[in-house]
Amino acid sequence: MQAYCDQLAGNAPLTLAALKRTVTELLRDPADRDLDAVATAIAACGASDDYREGALAFMEKRPPRFTGR
Repeated sequence: MQAYCDQLAGNAPLTLAALKRTVTELLRDPADRDLDAVATAIAACGASDDYREGALAFMEKRPPRFTGR
């Protein structure tokens, strides 16, 4: 279990934040959900330096070095 948690914690910080926001909104009553905030959080992931780092690390077959930017 600890290895799984460590693996999750090693993901990009902005992606983890977007995931947390998405889950939080999904747990709310449908009428109270802020889906625009979810879309904004997801868009921020795609526009981030971490997104580019993840793609580069994948192509170079190395672990990514995420910065949260």
